[in-house]
Amino acid sequence: MRKMVICWIILVVGLVGVLTYIGLTYEDSISEYKSLEADLIESADAYMTINNINLSIDESLIITDEKMRESDLIKDLNVASDECTGYVKVKKNINKSDYKAYISCKDYQTEGYTKQK
Repeated sequence: MRKMVICWIILVVGLVGVLTYIGLTYEDSISEYKSLEADLIESADAYMTINNINLSIDESLIITDEKMRESDLIKDLNVASDECTGYVKVKKNINKSDYKAYISCKDYQTEGYTKQK
């Protein structure tokens, strides 16, 4: 009976360890993409300011990476050798504007990404 309990403890500890390792490895692998999304949001905010864009409440706007390149706010959207495309959706709420970045790369895609024209 005692050997069975020890086996179960070892199994549970090993399983928790493996799942923790997988989770941390995944988070580390997407951290550069998350950083790229944050940079895209900063560039979109600058685009809104430079172009004097004021949205009405509940109005939204999509700012593509192409528009930001034309305004010299970004150079490219690359993570290592993975070339990406992206956009930022800006929605005006009562108090502030919410920014959500979407990118699509060979090895990563933001959930909810849709191809823009």
